[in-house]
Amino acid sequence: MHGNVDITRELSETRTLFDSILLTVGQTSSEVGGFTDSRIDAIANDILGKLPNAYDISEAYKKYPVKYEESMNTVLVQEMERFNKLVETNMNLVHPLMLLLSLIYFINS
Repeated sequence: MHGNVDITRELSETRTLFDSILLTVGQTSSEVGGFTDSRIDAIANDILGKLPNAYDISEAYKKYPVKYEESMNTVLVQEMERFNKLVETNMNLVHPLMLLLSLIYFINS
C-alpha cells in the first residue's frame, strides 16, 4: 500500500478512538456534573492509586538467588523486572493522557 493510505487509515482510527473517548467522557460528565480539571485530577489519582507497587528487585535477588540448580529464580526475577517497567510506564502515562483528554474536551466544547 501507499504510505499516504496508511497515514489516512491511522488518522481515521485515531479520530474514531478520540470520538469514543469523548462519548464516554460526555456520559460520565453528565452523571458527575461536569468534566473539569478537578475531575481529571480525581480520575488520574484514582488510576495511580490502583496501580500496584513495584517489586524490590534487590530483595528478590536475596530471596531467590540466581543459581544453576534453580533456573526458575532467574525467570521469576526477570518477570519482576518486566512488571516494574510496566508499572513505571503506566505511572508515567497517566498524567499526559489526562492532559490529552482535557485538551480534546476543550477543543470540542
